[in-house]
Amino acid sequence: MIGSGPFRLTRFLPGAFAQLTPFKHYYHPRSHLEGIEFQTFDNFPTMSEAISSGTVDLLIGFSAPATKALAGIPNVALEVGAPAEPLVSTVLLNVADPAKCPAAGDCTGHPALRSLAVRQALAHATNKQQIIDELLDGTGTPGMTLIPAGYGIWYNRQIRDFAYNIARANLLLETAGYRDLNGDGVREMPGGQRSLVFRLSWPSDNAEAAQLAALLSQEWAKIGIRTEPAAIKPDALTTIASPAFAYDIIVWGSGVLQDPSTLLKVMTTGQLANGVNETGYSNPEYDALYRLQASELDLQKRQQMIWRMQEIAHNDTPYIIPYYTETVEAYRTDRFTGWTLNQGRVALEDFSSIMRLRLCHTDHNALITQIALGIDARLAHNCARSCQGF
Repeated sequence: MIGSGPFRLTRFLPGAFAQLTPFKHYYHPRSHLEGIEFQTFDNFPTMSEAISSGTVDLLIGFSAPATKALAGIPNVALEVGAPAEPLVSTVLLNVADPAKCPAAGDCTGHPALRSLAVRQALAHATNKQQIIDELLDGTGTPGMTLIPAGYGIWYNRQIRDFAYNIARANLLLETAGYRDLNGDGVREMPGGQRSLVFRLSWPSDNAEAAQLAALLSQEWAKIGIRTEPAAIKPDALTTIASPAFAYDIIVWGSGVLQDPSTLLKVMTTGQLANGVNETGYSNPEYDALYRLQASELDLQKRQQMIWRMQEIAHNDTPYIIPYYTETVEAYRTDRFTGWTLNQGRVALEDFSSIMRLRLCHTDHNALITQIALGIDARLAHNCARSCQGF
């Protein structure tokens, strides 16, 4: 392959391996490595044995439960943090106002979800740490906004989350007039015209979403809210979501791009009619800040605008963010030094990290290593094929 990067592809077998060697005309200082090999593995035990024996220098992308198998292996360290491409778990609450329903919409969400007290009660009754422990084996962090914690300066770390507090959730509902009038364990809206029974949907191809929905239903029942759970095919779920707004609550998730504007856009009023706005949320102050930040060239001023937008959306609660995913990568500590650590996101296989690697000793003999790429969330990499003396 021809380009201007630090390495060039010299051998490639799809589904097996890719070998790279330094590009001698690279315009920055060259890598200390003589080559890199990325190798694909189809099971974690083989990958684990490879790094344990020292034939592999770096493993990436394996599932969280597998992390325990790597703990305690001599000369192997784990780096845990936000992935290079973070995923955000989202629970969508339909707050669309029927009076402002888009032309293509139904806006048949449960009217109680347009009550801030109800939404915040649901947030207080969401046990995020339990969700992280049971779904992610502890490898995750509680979420607060659509901008994830791994987003560096754009993530508003000053927001105070709705603490898991069943008593507080019940008090919010009682104070707002949502009471169990007939003694069946489910609260009714003020006046008793409708019970707090919400349709709870998730994509049928997502087992993790099904588990999350079950945990939410279990906790929300403690505050007198019942759910009607339903797994729906992804295409059909998209159809009822937006701009139809023909749902109550949806368990979903989203990927994250490099600039926060894309994620911030989904909560603007201007995106209600085209299917981008998922919840029907509308706030004039939020809209005004979105327009301002899009053209603001001063970094600190734009950061403050984006932080304020996150604060507004968090307090208005059109979403509940159960968690941000974390990733784990394992690397050998006895072969190379210079791994890029503690940078907010974990991507030891990134060329910016690989370019810094040096041998830990002065043995000039070639060292065979590999970066293993697994399949279906079991990626493992074997970094640095051999190393020059320096």
